[in-house]
Amino acid sequence: MISQRSSISTEPACEFFTFTARAAKEAAELVAQSHEAPLYIRLRAEFHAGGQLEYSIVLVDSVSDSDTKVSTQGLTVFVDETSLRYFIGTRIDYEEDTPLPRFVIEIPSASTSCGRSESFSSCPR
Repeated sequence: MISQRSSISTEPACEFFTFTARAAKEAAELVAQSHEAPLYIRLRAEFHAGGQLEYSIVLVDSVSDSDTKVSTQGLTVFVDETSLRYFIGTRIDYEEDTPLPRFVIEIPSASTSCGRSESFSSCPR
C-alpha cells in the first residue's frame, strides 16, 4: 500500500488519458502479480536524440514527490509533471491478438512518428 504524501498532487478523474477496458484489466493484473514490493503504473514521455518524443508505460516500485497521481478505471497511475501534458487525449489499449501482446498508446497529435518495442507501441492506428 502506498502512503499518500502531501506533495503528490492527485487528480480525481482522468481528463488526461483513458485506458480501454482490456488495457485496464491487463495493467491491473500486472500490478496484482507483485509478490514482494508493491508496484505502480507510471506513464512517461521523454525526449531523446533528435528531439524524438518516446512514450512508455512502466511498472515501478516507488513514486516521486513531484508525481501526479491519477485514478482511472480502477487503476492508480503516476505521471511526472513534465510528461502529463503529452498524454492529454491519449487512449491506451492492449493488443493481445498479435504475435507479441503489447500496450498501445494512441496519440491524437502524433501522426508522423511512432515507437515500438516488444511490449509497447505508440504508433497511430
